[in-house]
Amino acid sequence: TDNESHELRIRLCEVAITCRATYDVDTARDLPNLLCSADDIATAIECSIAVNIHTPPNSQIADHRLRELLSYNDRLSHHLESHLYTLLLADDRGLDAALGSIWPGRESDLKGLWRPLQSPNSRWFLHQTFSGGSSSTHTRRLHFNILSGLLLVDGMPLDRLSQEIVKHPTYTRLFGQVRL
Repeated sequence: TDNESHELRIRLCEVAITCRATYDVDTARDLPNLLCSADDIATAIECSIAVNIHTPPNSQIADHRLRELLSYNDRLSHHLESHLYTLLLADDRGLDAALGSIWPGRESDLKGLWRPLQSPNSRWFLHQTFSGGSSSTHTRRLHFNILSGLLLVDGMPLDRLSQEIVKHPTYTRLFGQVRL
């Protein structure tokens, strides 16, 4: 049912935040040991994307526990941002691994590197891909925000409607908290 689906999404969001809490350690002393390999980066990014995907559209009406967890997640995102940014500049395999796990249909032979956008948009990493044979080439632009966990494919969220649509009064009147 819609209520069960909503509750499961909230639980997935809570689990992803709990997993991310693994990295809530001293930035200088402990974080480099916990967040250092491509697998570590992939786990942190997968959780970040899961939180973004499963957060209710209007978190202001969520229960107190979820609002507290979301607030904690925001603080943690800021805590991890510069370290994650530095790691992705040095080696973006963790980001590729996270996307491969979350997006199984992603083509494995795409060519391109993740690179940050210029300031003030440096929280966004861009991966421009080219696929296709000799007769046709398709360009796909992937954007990932290391602070919010938002993943965009050609400017659209991977598996949900945009926040502008979901928060629109007509959508909420017709569908409530249901996320298509």
